[in-house]
Amino acid sequence: MWSYKFDSKVISVSCCNDKVAFGCENGWVYVFDKDGLLWSKKLVSTYYRGPFTDVNVTALDINDRYIVIGTDFADGKVYLFDLNGKKIWERQLMSILGCWERPEDIKIVKIARTGIAVVSGFVNDRLTLFNLRGETINVATYKDFVRCLDADRVIGIGTDKHSEILNGVKFEKPSKDVIVIEDLAFFANDNEVFSSCEWSFKAENPIISANKSNVCFSSKNTVFVCTLDGDVEKKIDFDGRITDLKIADGDVLIGTSNGLYINSKRVMDGRVFKIGDSFVIFEVGKNEFKYVSL
Repeated sequence: MWSYKFDSKVISVSCCNDKVAFGCENGWVYVFDKDGLLWSKKLVSTYYRGPFTDVNVTALDINDRYIVIGTDFADGKVYLFDLNGKKIWERQLMSILGCWERPEDIKIVKIARTGIAVVSGFVNDRLTLFNLRGETINVATYKDFVRCLDADRVIGIGTDKHSEILNGVKFEKPSKDVIVIEDLAFFANDNEVFSSCEWSFKAENPIISANKSNVCFSSKNTVFVCTLDGDVEKKIDFDGRITDLKIADGDVLIGTSNGLYINSKRVMDGRVFKIGDSFVIFEVGKNEFKYVSL
């Protein structure tokens, strides 16, 4: 167990195994494991000069081999690091308008099975796919505002107008979150959860989680656990506001504003910020977080 107070606001976070990465609005990236801080780096703009070199770390994704990082329009870069903090490559994404150019905002980054998926935006949002060598293998432009992306065998994308599996099924409804498990996608918007398996449930401001056996989602203070085919297996009610969900090994971990629950049993007190694979992050103060192993 450890706690850490950051110098500025955390605006992106990602977890894998016992590791968690934080990105801050002052350009700092921090990577921790169960024993504490592993490494940190400050990213700065190489596009703008003088006093205008601060960037926001707007996107992160970490897996068991890499961490991919994205910055805002102050530099518009995608970085790939190994888990020891060694930079493998960086790429800058630019928008060109006539004779004028500007770095794009890197909005979402995801590590897929064969490369890196990046959503960036300025005039229009773009999906750029890189291989692990940093070579561009595909670019797609969206007229709609892209709000979410996840990747496994397929890539799931949600915009403010529609949701889709890239080069696959498309739904004429928006989404704000998506989870992809192998070739299935589970989407959520402000009042519904729906699946590429073609089932849907009404839900108010849902949070979703899924694994290879089940999908769970919240609606107000209730959590529903379903099969991947959409059959409801369990329903759990809570008093506090639900802040995060994770389904693993047949159990549902529910983070609320006043504690952590495993299924319906409260096991820890505190405001849950993020649930990882083997730990939970509590928000204990302004820009201050506590890591507790499960």
